[in-house]
Amino acid sequence: MVFTYIHRGILDGSVTFSGADTTLTTVRRAGEPYTFGFDPVELPAYLTARKLILIEDVGARTYRERYLIPRGRGQEPLAEFQRAALVEVAGHPPAAVASSGPPAP
Repeated sequence: MVFTYIHRGILDGSVTFSGADTTLTTVRRAGEPYTFGFDPVELPAYLTARKLILIEDVGARTYRERYLIPRGRGQEPLAEFQRAALVEVAGHPPAAVASSGPPAP
């Protein structure tokens, strides 16, 4: 399973990221405020408690280089507080993962 998340530090103020205040204001005004995020350091334990295993956790830079730029989408907005995680269910064989990344829209 792959999911994206935001760094919890932008919600609790423990970490600052360029542009985070603007993003928080924008989503709040739209009626869709961020209410939950993970601290990347704590993510493996959180997942383990739910019988999930973290395979990889990447930040915006890696995600852009690996998945967006090869598809000609390198200019899409992406903030450093946005992350993507690849996990698998403990005790289940890993699913085949395409090396080329997520499918194009």
